[in-house]
This record gives sequence, structure tokens and C-alpha cells, in this order.
Amino acid sequence: NYLAWESLEKTILDFHALSFCNLAVISKSSFGHLAIMRRINPYEELYLYCNGIKRIRNQDDYNQYKYSTC
Repeated sequence: NYLAWESLEKTILDFHALSFCNLAVISKSSFGHLAIMRRINPYEELYLYCNGIKRIRNQDDYNQYKYSTC
């Protein structure tokens, strides 16, 4: 199906592009988190949108925000 392929292609492109961003604001989702973990310095200039914008400096910072609260 052409529409399904086009949607998948956009998703792959978004994932790849996000991994090259110097500054990232992500939601509490596996998609954004996994894309950012592909960066050379994954926690450099990383922010989480969760009831405001929070600075994320390491994995513990990310883990303190639960999926159900963001």
C-alpha cells in the first residue's frame, strides 16, 4: 500500500533527522528517546517537555519523570 509506505518513510526520516539535532526537546516517548540516544553526546542540550520544559543531563533525570505524568 502506497500510503502505508509513505507513512513509514516519513517516520524513518523523522527518527534519523532527530538523531542529528544539536538541541532537542522531546516528549516522554520511546521514539524521541531512542532517536536522541543515537547522538554522539546524547544528553548534551537535551530537554524533556513534561509539565513545562525540563533539562535532562543523564538517564536518571529522564527516568524520574513517569510516562503517566507527562
